[in-house]
Amino acid sequence: SFSGRPFYGIMKTLSVEANQNAHLAGIVNITASSSDHNEAYQVIDMDWDDLFFTENKANQWIQFDFKEKSVKLDHYTIKTHKFPSNFPHLKYWVIEGSNDENSWDEIDRRAITVLNGKNKFQTFPCKKADGTFRFIRLRQTGMNAKGTFVLALTNIELFGQLYIPGEE
Repeated sequence: SFSGRPFYGIMKTLSVEANQNAHLAGIVNITASSSDHNEAYQVIDMDWDDLFFTENKANQWIQFDFKEKSVKLDHYTIKTHKFPSNFPHLKYWVIEGSNDENSWDEIDRRAITVLNGKNKFQTFPCKKADGTFRFIRLRQTGMNAKGTFVLALTNIELFGQLYIPGEE
């Protein structure tokens, strides 16, 4: 759970335990709706200072598949890239959970400008912190601060409870 350390949650813990990026270690599969720059899995490297971004299309997303595990999400942190205000910083998004990639439950929804700036980060409490999910997805639901549909971010960290089969 979130303990005041915005970049040390589930993804960082799994990566430290694996001694490498949790995606590259095969623990979590990180995918995106599209990619125009870099790879989606890089957003969990908290020392990374570049950015990942998608194509300029509506409803772009980044997804975390915990495979045989599931997560009960209660907070998450998003960090923007090094560009100033009014670049493609997130403004409208939803965090969703699923166990089958077809039916999605809304965990949190935001329509704010707090991330519109250089290297901004914010930890958000989830408005609905119940349910355990194999898949967690951040989906952009409107235009970014630049007025396009590009989903761009440098880091995302997830907080909550991680379950292995039989523990739920």
